[in-house]
Amino acid sequence: MEKDFWSLIVLIGLCLIILYLLVAVFLKKREGLENNTNAASTTKTPAAGASPDGIGGNAANFAELIKAKSVQMQDALLISKYRTDYENTIINLEDYCNLMMLYQMLTLNLNGDAKSTLEVFGVINALSNAKKSLNETMQFVDKQT
Repeated sequence: MEKDFWSLIVLIGLCLIILYLLVAVFLKKREGLENNTNAASTTKTPAAGASPDGIGGNAANFAELIKAKSVQMQDALLISKYRTDYENTIINLEDYCNLMMLYQMLTLNLNGDAKSTLEVFGVINALSNAKKSLNETMQFVDKQT
């Protein structure tokens, strides 16, 4: 059973790495398109902490940078087009978290020490928090037009 658990952890890790690489490649392509803008653009975003006025003096520029990044992500995700796929992914991940929680409970070593028992409950708690995050993500996707 422990071998299955570690195999599952490795599989989750690989999926996360692949997802990260896909998002990174897609965002890199989008970034290249943004670099082709005309030279007449006067909007310049200073590097973080580069403002002579201190952190507060750069807050407006930082807010604009965050808004631009948000728009860039919205363009990349195309939520209105892929809403059903995203919702199905979230639902499947929630089911997966439930199954992982059940698996953790059933593999609890009752003869083990308190530390190993608390580690299992730590994993269960982390999975429960992940489910809450998935619910918040579903609410966000549902609010998008």
